[in-house]
Amino acid sequence: MYRGRYLMLQVESADVEQVMITCKSRFYIQVPQQLSKNEQQDAIEQALIAWKRDRTLQYIQHFAQGKRI
Repeated sequence: MYRGRYLMLQVESADVEQVMITCKSRFYIQVPQQLSKNEQQDAIEQALIAWKRDRTLQYIQHFAQGKRI
């Protein structure tokens, strides 16, 4: 779902157990440093899909309740 703007993407390896996504004015993604590059890419893809799914569900719930985001 396109929300009217494009966001920058910043990815860094970090001492985390799983991919962490923060979205303010850009996507800031921390990925476990022990993963290989291919594993990092796969983990990031899955995390972004899950993040978008969660956001879409929140949007639908707010919409169904008559609230605006």
